[in-house]
Amino acid sequence: MIRAREVSDYYRDVVATEQAILRSEDPLLMAGMHLPRIGGVVQSRGSLANNLSSIRPRPSHRLLISAFSALSDQGLDRNVRDSIGTFSDNFCLPLAGLTAPDDKKSYALTSSGDSSETCPQTEPTFIGALQQVTDLAEGKKVPRASLNRAFHRTISTYHAEDGTPLILRKRNNIGLGLILEDMRLDDAATLPAGTVVGFDRKTNGAHLEQSWCYKPPTKRSVEGFKLQSFIMDSQLAVRPLRITPWAYDNPLDRAVFGIDGPGNIDRGRATQVAAYSIEDFRAAAATIMELCTK
Repeated sequence: MIRAREVSDYYRDVVATEQAILRSEDPLLMAGMHLPRIGGVVQSRGSLANNLSSIRPRPSHRLLISAFSALSDQGLDRNVRDSIGTFSDNFCLPLAGLTAPDDKKSYALTSSGDSSETCPQTEPTFIGALQQVTDLAEGKKVPRASLNRAFHRTISTYHAEDGTPLILRKRNNIGLGLILEDMRLDDAATLPAGTVVGFDRKTNGAHLEQSWCYKPPTKRSVEGFKLQSFIMDSQLAVRPLRITPWAYDNPLDRAVFGIDGPGNIDRGRATQVAAYSIEDFRAAAATIMELCTK
């Protein structure tokens, strides 16, 4: 049960803690102010707590969005890319309560310069995709799209050669992916599990392994849709966009993505996003892989 007061108090403390660090003389923070492309954002540290929203509820999320955007610049000098990645891993992620894995040999991605976008509806639509797969696996009737639930004509999983699900992709109006395991972008920066990414239009780096189509029992039932399983046999090109609630294990950290203006919590959204964890999306991806081998 999500209590709005508890979430509000927790959120206030989290933002206050981040602001204190951003006002400090931390050497990593000082170095970040001189980085190309993101130095200006880092220098505005005193105002990062302004204009927070449900897609970037913490000041650290604003820094990460800036770092992700810079890393998507295909003309970025390699040394600059490495420096921004180091700042993101060593300062931005810890500030956000996340950690980069010690093992830098995690699954690899490459950056894409293709434009993409995300909005507050990203979370509900991913939940809709998860429910679509879960209902199908449990033999339930898959409901039609509604104001409260998106319907996806294609839901895909991208997995490593060892069978580990790495990305869950849903396609409605925009194709976005949810990273399921910590991954490295251009061997420069960590994209933690729970990061949402846009896909390069060429989608090189993976090939379709299996596909399975759900056909409705009757013409009066819901439309059919397709499940796909891709194997990543080289580095897939993506554009990192932002952190989602499912980067966090603590339900309170997930619930703060329900903020609705200063001091306000959208209890419905907070409850919805806090109810799921990254493990639920990993399970859905594994279900897709299983169904595609039938």
